[in-house]
Amino acid sequence: YDLILDAAGIPYEDIGAAYAPLLKPWSWATFVTLRSPVLRNTDSYGMVFGMLKNAYDLVAPNVCSGAVFKGSTIRWGFFMPVERGIKELTLLAAEKKIIVPIDSVYGFADMKKAFDRVKAGHLRGKVAVKFDEK
Repeated sequence: YDLILDAAGIPYEDIGAAYAPLLKPWSWATFVTLRSPVLRNTDSYGMVFGMLKNAYDLVAPNVCSGAVFKGSTIRWGFFMPVERGIKELTLLAAEKKIIVPIDSVYGFADMKKAFDRVKAGHLRGKVAVKFDEK
């Protein structure tokens, strides 16, 4: 593959062995995970040592998996909401081009039940919490 986007949060230690071999060699193919350890490392180790740990956490899977030796990379992706993108998603949803499956809807007073439903797993869509409009 030219690009693999991990939006599911694959455990970081599983990326190298399981997914790096799927990247097309010598094409700058990229595995991008949205599960970055940057904040966790900075919180745990402080700014200086956290950044050193981040550098290690970025280099280690690239080297250990052999990705860099085959012209591929494993990277972290970061989500930043952009107003134009949010408007486009809103338009697509209004036109029913994007349909979000809803598993269940709970009132704000039933927040604990909603959380329990998510925690139980086996969802067939999103669990929504409805806030009363005033």
